[in-house]
Amino acid sequence: MNIFLNLPKEILALIIKFINDKSKISELIAILPLRELALEERFSTYHVTTRCNHGDGCSEILKSLYHQFKFKPSKIIGETSAIHVLLNFGKSGSLATISNCYHEDISDAVDYSMCKFEILLRCCNHFFELKRIMNHVNVVGIDLYGLFSCPSDIDKSAHSYLNAIKSASLETLRTPYKISFMVEFPTSLKHMALRLRENEAINLDLRTLVNLEHFECQGLFGMKSIMDLNISTSIKGLKIYSSGFEELGDLRSLNKLKTLQISGCKELIDFIKCCFPDSLDYVEYEHRVSASKVTELYESTKIGMVEQFDISDFSNDGTSYCMHSNTNFPTNLNTLCISDHAGTLQLGSNLKLKHIGILKLGNISKLDLNALLASLPKVMFSLSICTSNISSFEGKALFPDLNELQLECNKFENIFRTNLHELKILSILNLKHNVSVQPEKYIRFDPFQMLSIDDSISSIIEASEEIETKFNKQSDTVNVKMQKMMNLSLIQASQKDPILSNGTRPYIIDPIVSQVSFIGCENLKFLTIIGLDIKVLNINYFPSTLENLTIEELELQSIKGNFENLIHLKNLTLKENQINDLMLLNQTFPISLKTLNLSKNIINDLNCLKLDNCVNLADLILNEVATQDQPKGANELKELFFRLAPAKGTHFVLTTTNSQTIFEFYDGIDYSGGPQ
Repeated sequence: MNIFLNLPKEILALIIKFINDKSKISELIAILPLRELALEERFSTYHVTTRCNHGDGCSEILKSLYHQFKFKPSKIIGETSAIHVLLNFGKSGSLATISNCYHEDISDAVDYSMCKFEILLRCCNHFFELKRIMNHVNVVGIDLYGLFSCPSDIDKSAHSYLNAIKSASLETLRTPYKISFMVEFPTSLKHMALRLRENEAINLDLRTLVNLEHFECQGLFGMKSIMDLNISTSIKGLKIYSSGFEELGDLRSLNKLKTLQISGCKELIDFIKCCFPDSLDYVEYEHRVSASKVTELYESTKIGMVEQFDISDFSNDGTSYCMHSNTNFPTNLNTLCISDHAGTLQLGSNLKLKHIGILKLGNISKLDLNALLASLPKVMFSLSICTSNISSFEGKALFPDLNELQLECNKFENIFRTNLHELKILSILNLKHNVSVQPEKYIRFDPFQMLSIDDSISSIIEASEEIETKFNKQSDTVNVKMQKMMNLSLIQASQKDPILSNGTRPYIIDPIVSQVSFIGCENLKFLTIIGLDIKVLNINYFPSTLENLTIEELELQSIKGNFENLIHLKNLTLKENQINDLMLLNQTFPISLKTLNLSKNIINDLNCLKLDNCVNLADLILNEVATQDQPKGANELKELFFRLAPAKGTHFVLTTTNSQTIFEFYDGIDYSGGPQ
């Protein structure tokens, strides 16, 4: 504890800020040297609700912070009903007191007049309540998004709301905006979000908002360029979605802009040619330009009618954009997220990404992986490529030194070797549902083909008799040695996976590996294995550091070793592995276990489950395991479970293979109507 207390204040504040467990926060508040810091970092902005277990808690919890520690948050956020209770307006009978609250009613009023308030309105008829709050405390934020649920009523009370907004010194405003509800924006605004109707053309001018730092809009049509909004140079964050802008324009004058998010803008054509400010740190772009529009621009560019683009900005056939050195990403850009939902964006060579830290790519219609990897820095934090078409790769794919890598639901033109086993700082690796495209077939991409050093199991695989014979000779145990690895997911595409848009199922070749050892992953805590070719589950090949283990869809013939040796294991999922009573007969489980899921295995004798020492078990899930309505040992298992886990937060379910419930209990209460 002394070491922890001696950490710099900035580090302590950062640690406390990301603790979501309220009980842990309470423990820190009880430690005198940490009390002030814990209260300030965790509750400086307090979301008060009418229920104890929502937001940061009810008004009684907030009041108790003052009565115990003389603490008041800087800002309080809540719906009108919760704020009324907090300010004791309910005592006069205008509002009911808190429902579903188990905390002692603290009747002593606390003066929150010096705090800032942000009010969330979820109903049109709450103007009186809003006005009353504004007359008593400093309201700096109003959220009217809830008024969209009653558009007919908002017109009746529009004048009252518009006057209230106009006269307030607001810092934050979220509001609907339409011809019949044209808000006059307070010049004090720092954060503003507008939701408009797509069938209305509105010309919006934001030049008076000289303090605006974050602007978000949805459904804005009638303006050509984002720069036509006349946004102040104070802006730090822009989020535009489902709007009719055709151009981003030249954004370089917005020299404080840190984040840019564009989604659902089907008319926006110039992202690949945009001039970005050097200040940008985060860019998220969802590409929506149709093939017909791209082709039109391509043809116009060819004959010189459009000067905005060059021929090199398009694919050879003119049906897609091609992003390469033509896109001038800012040098300080840390995070780039690009997804293509129109199938008209390709990634080529010489991308200007040598300083990127996090790259996320999704739905890219054609991705040159070799060129992409050559464009990346030698060291970066995270790379994610999902649901994309990876063009043919020759040689060995050299990924940068990464902390995190995700390759999921991609179609590879061929299977190739990688350097993943050489990455020294890789701690999170997800290889899921990838397939290789072969003539007239999709062949599943075994995750170990990307982890293997051996050429013999990393070559291009074809559906031929010669290759199948070669792979029938299964390799020896594959040893995965990644010392920094903490979270590993290896999920192989199977005939059950609807990952292909045309409904085609991946062709299944004969097994590549028969056994895997993760002993070399000395820091591994989370491991997911689904659909691999392992027949014998050897628990001795798992490190004792594991806390969460998920194994699904294996065709197991036997289990070796004992789960009890995984002394830190908290959650164990063993769904659909063809496990039977005999495989579990000699198994015991660690005392640390909280969740056990054995669904979709055939277990008719439940006496095989030795759970006596699992004193922390809270969830036992046995869906579709019994072929009989009264499986042997069911009642004994039920009695054992309630002896182990009688408290709240527990769940025990047992059903037959045809989904008939034998019994089901939540928090000790029978919800099944089954045997007692």
